[in-house]
Formats: sequence, structure tokens, C-alpha cells
Amino acid sequence: MKGILLLCGLPGAGKSTAGLHADDVIKSVGAESKLISFDGIESQIKREQLKDPAVFDVQVWNEARRIAKEQVRSCCNANHAQDLVLIVDDNMHYRSMRREYYRLARDYGCPFLLIYVHSDPEVAWERNSARVEGRIPSDTFWRMVSLFEEPSAEEMPENHIVVFENEDGLDYSCLDSAICRLLESPLDFIPAPAFDADGEALRQVIRLFRIMLTSHLFHPCSLLSLCFLPISLFFPIFLCAE
Repeated sequence: MKGILLLCGLPGAGKSTAGLHADDVIKSVGAESKLISFDGIESQIKREQLKDPAVFDVQVWNEARRIAKEQVRSCCNANHAQDLVLIVDDNMHYRSMRREYYRLARDYGCPFLLIYVHSDPEVAWERNSARVEGRIPSDTFWRMVSLFEEPSAEEMPENHIVVFENEDGLDYSCLDSAICRLLESPLDFIPAPAFDADGEALRQVIRLFRIMLTSHLFHPCSLLSLCFLPISLFFPIFLCAE
């Protein structure tokens, strides 16, 4: 079975360190893992295009995101002899970014776990500033801080979210526990199928319309049914909107 372990947090929060540790833990129990780092892909693109590694390039950043997602899809489609956990490492500061991978896991029936590595912005900024390569510019970093949407039950069920505080160092025991739960009980982390409320409401409307139209044709004198047609059409939509 394949699984997706998604790491998110501010630059300098400790995601890459957590990802490397997770990679070691997964392999130590006999499972297969693949670390997909957005920073690593971004650095490779810059080397290939002979660009300054210390300068942030939005086009390279977007290309790295595209390549990373394609790598995840490719791994999900491939056949593996043993369990495979994809460790995806990126800032993922918007909920919509994380939802992309949650939906992808749902589509492939893969266990999914989001690891939010939380760190005080000032501490994360100091770590980011100390980097030689892949350093995020000040304006970009603090803009990301202001825009960062912390994971919550609004974007996915809470059992798929684990929060780690990383002020003085990552608590590896908590990380190990989360990984073990993912490996030992993978079925508990498979996203539930989506319910298409709008589509279901439309199907109910069509069914009701057909029933009432047929009833009217067979009972021409019964105009009362047509009086309730508007209510019958919109009532299912009202229920789904609640």
C-alpha cells in the first residue's frame, strides 16, 4: 500500500529535518520511502538553468511545484513490491495547496497524514537567514507568515493532521509515533470518499420532476401536483445546503 506523508510549515521551521528523520524511520521498519522535496527540486532546476541559488525565482518555484506533484502521481500509479510512503516536503502555506494532496490521496485510496511543523516566526526566520542555499527573501518570508493558513478541520478531518512544535528542536518521539500509526493502521488514514452534494441535489430534482410530470400526464385533471412542483424542485437543494 502507498501512503502520503505531507510536511508543511514556514521556511526554517524544521520540515526538511523532520522529512529526513521520517525517511530513516520508515526504512528502518522495512517499508519503502521516497522523499520529494520542493526545495531540492527547485535547487536542481536552478543548477540546470544556471541561476543564482540564493535568488528566489517565482517561475522556478512554480515549476518545482508542478514537478513535485507529477512525481507523487507517478509513484501512486506505479506498482511496488512493498509498502511505499511518499514524504512530500514544502511550505504549503495555503489550505488549497494541502487539499490538492489530500484529494490526490483520496482519489488513489492512499493513507494520508499531514505533519504541520510549527515554529515561532522569529525563530524560523533566523534559521532561514542562516541558509547558504534556498534562503527565502525577507519580504517573501514575512508575507508568507501573514498569509499562512494553519491546518484545521475545515480542510480535512482532524485525524489526518498532526501538529509538532519546533522551538528548541523537533520532538522525534511524537514524529515516530505518528509514522508508526500510519504504517500500522493505514486504513485509518485513507480519506473518505467525497460526497457531491450539488450533483446529488440535481439528480433528486430530475427524479422528482420525472415522477411529477408522469403523474400529471396520467392525471390531467390533477393540477394540484403542479402547484407543488417549485417546492419539490428546490427542497432537495435546500437540504443539501444545510
